[in-house]
Amino acid sequence: EVYDEAIKACGVDSFNVQANDYCIGDRKFGGNAQSISGKRWLHHTSVLWDYEPERMSLLRMPTRQPGYRAKRTHEDFVRGLGDTLSSHDEFSTALVEAVRRRFALREVGLDETVEALRTPHRKVTTRIA
Repeated sequence: EVYDEAIKACGVDSFNVQANDYCIGDRKFGGNAQSISGKRWLHHTSVLWDYEPERMSLLRMPTRQPGYRAKRTHEDFVRGLGDTLSSHDEFSTALVEAVRRRFALREVGLDETVEALRTPHRKVTTRIA
């Protein structure tokens, strides 16, 4: 809902989710993942703003693909959101506003951020040498 609302606020009405991928039409511009453990919930989204063909050409074709990909190349399957929306700032503002309508947000400074990062927390990953 949040991304759909933000993208619509920027004048585009073709946002949809396919196989956990965020798409404009049938072209992927982002993906997400969730982790739920006990009383903790984490949602992570990656959004591609600029599509750079030379960088995408370095990626191998995945062996597992969602059906809607239809074995398309990266060039035919992926798009940068910046190819559709005219302003990164407009999208960022619209996204924050869409989130603000659902959650209580407050801006924090660098000092508070650094303090939060120093707070001990449960680590769920292990570095493999």
